[in-house]
Amino acid sequence: MIRRRCGLVLFVAILHSSIAGQQKEMKHVVGAYINTPMSAMMGATPTMERYGLYYRTNTSNPRRIRLAVVRDIINKSKDATDGLLIDIIAVGDSSLSYNWKQDQEYRNTLRVGMEWRNPSKRVTPVYGFDLITGFRNAKDLRREYTFYYRSTSGVDTNRLLGEKEILSSETLEMVVGAAFAVGWLMKPTAHWELMVSFNPEFYYSFGETKTKLSAVPESVARSSTFDLRLRILEFQLGYIF
Repeated sequence: MIRRRCGLVLFVAILHSSIAGQQKEMKHVVGAYINTPMSAMMGATPTMERYGLYYRTNTSNPRRIRLAVVRDIINKSKDATDGLLIDIIAVGDSSLSYNWKQDQEYRNTLRVGMEWRNPSKRVTPVYGFDLITGFRNAKDLRREYTFYYRSTSGVDTNRLLGEKEILSSETLEMVVGAAFAVGWLMKPTAHWELMVSFNPEFYYSFGETKTKLSAVPESVARSSTFDLRLRILEFQLGYIF
């Protein structure tokens, strides 16, 4: 009888230490920003696409460190119908002239910060902040195209008559800033977590802009930009190990 009790106590102790050891080992979280896939699933066409990977510590302490690498693509060349911005400037009997615009911005940043949550709950409020550094690259192109077209017996004939670059501008800037997060952290399983948060972000960037106008030599000027972005919702999916 005593042996059975000792064996049962030993088994419970081993099981408890094993579970505690597993919980102790799960100190890390790696994940990705899933805003763009979520927007695609909901049929939205945002002007800014965000891609990124992140790492977070996962301890019993309510505070944890977080690190992220993020790439933002801001496409100002698309309208609400997801079409390129085209301005028709002249229409003739057999010709068409229009201006084509391409206005894109790329922001690559490294983020280091901290966040606070209740590690003992599956659903808990979460808030945090990040310091941001990186670089911003913006390109602005304007071209004028003239097409010859004629419809004969139901067949359209199109031919490019001319192409002229009106404006070419490129900006390269250093970026510093800060971001804040307020939202909810959910753990559907022991190894997965989903964070949904509101993330206002502040950027200050400085550098130079190269501009070339039609028939005018290229010019270089100092540039600086202050940007405030209020992202309505941000989705992050992480794996705990």
